[in-house]
Amino acid sequence: MVPKRLTVVLLTYNRSEYLKQAVEGILGQSFGDFELLVMDNNSSDDTDDVVRSYRDPRIIYVRQPTGVNAAENHVTGEWFSRGDFFLVTHDDDIMEPTMLDRQLACFKANPRLLACSTNVSLIDEHGTVVQDGLYAMTSDRIFAKGEYLSTYLEEKLWLPASTYMIRRRVIYGAKKPMALMKAKYPANNDILGMVQLNMMAPIALLAQPLMRYRQHSSQECKNMDQSAPLLNTFNELVRQEKNQRVYRPFKASIHAHRARYQAQHLLLRHSKNRQYPTLLRELAHLKELWVQAVPQSQRLQDASFPLEILLHLLQLDSSLSREQIQTLAPSSLQDGPIKGYRHWLQAVSAGSSLFGAFPGFRRVAVLGSLLAAYLIALDAQKHGVEVLCCLDSSPVRQGKEIFGIPIVTHAELRRVEPSLDAVILSNEIGNADGMKRILGVHLASKHLPILSWKEMAEASNACMRESVLA
Repeated sequence: MVPKRLTVVLLTYNRSEYLKQAVEGILGQSFGDFELLVMDNNSSDDTDDVVRSYRDPRIIYVRQPTGVNAAENHVTGEWFSRGDFFLVTHDDDIMEPTMLDRQLACFKANPRLLACSTNVSLIDEHGTVVQDGLYAMTSDRIFAKGEYLSTYLEEKLWLPASTYMIRRRVIYGAKKPMALMKAKYPANNDILGMVQLNMMAPIALLAQPLMRYRQHSSQECKNMDQSAPLLNTFNELVRQEKNQRVYRPFKASIHAHRARYQAQHLLLRHSKNRQYPTLLRELAHLKELWVQAVPQSQRLQDASFPLEILLHLLQLDSSLSREQIQTLAPSSLQDGPIKGYRHWLQAVSAGSSLFGAFPGFRRVAVLGSLLAAYLIALDAQKHGVEVLCCLDSSPVRQGKEIFGIPIVTHAELRRVEPSLDAVILSNEIGNADGMKRILGVHLASKHLPILSWKEMAEASNACMRESVLA
């Protein structure tokens, strides 16, 4: 049944240069029976003029007073929406013309569906496509009731938040208390919200990229402690696991994810301290909490492997036995962080390194400055490899340091290139070829190796096993 009405909520704040493209992408949809609720979080640029330049009767403009944060603006948009379905999207993303039509068709074909998201292509700040699809999918995925949590825990399959279309009868965001919305780093509702919806009924992810998802340096996710929202997400899931039976089969994995993001949070806090004595004490305490929460027989959780690698690199006792680690079966996944972290953990537990198969590397640069970059930096320092810099697109992190390593712009690559043996990509998820193309703009030479840490981990683990057999 065609819905009586659809509400598209467009969140905006000081991005008038992108807003026009977002609005026109929505107004140009093949399905046109909707209201467009533009939620302006008190922009100080010409956002007001841009919105008022449109004479389309479907547009409703709401300008927030000062003092409202992004989460409150989002939830207020949900409260104000009147459609049988609503979709909350962002001012820097661009809908493909058939996006709303395709989502509504999915709801029609699946009457019990509560939410429908879509695959996205990735564009840069200029609108150039850098990746055709976030996920290489050949068919749509319908997650049966309760299935998405296990899928996320195993595959890290994030459903692009700016594509969520939700059935009106459930507004999960409206249930959040105001104190939670005002938290500096609230739980990541992109994940938690979909988990909670899916505990009630099926949700979907369409395979076709139906939105151009823009990645640029002014995004909130590039200007914050990225571990904090995820840590709070898993703190909340731990709380729910204790109180709701439906979460209990996932206990070990939920605790493993929380331990991983606790470790990342600690690294971020102490990354300026090269001696890191406080970090060592707090990591030892974190390991004890992890050990107390999950018995050793259940600790082979992929999410906890970054913590285990960190414990090895800092010469702290692992929570796993050497036998457990070395008999760990290879991941069935062809690519991604799970496979990479398994190889890396096996290499370091045997006394090798991420650099074990690359003895010629003496000076490197690392793309990124988050968890994998921290681990790369520690592994490098332990094995005599100098990390000259970490390359990062976020202006908030540029100019800072991690373990004494400067965080610089991508453009700095050209200056340090003559001193480098390689550039290492630290991203866990994403297209390595796309990252290489982005960096290639700043390279004078096309011969400098650019490698993913995942391929390095696989090569070094294979090299370590060959030396043992020899």
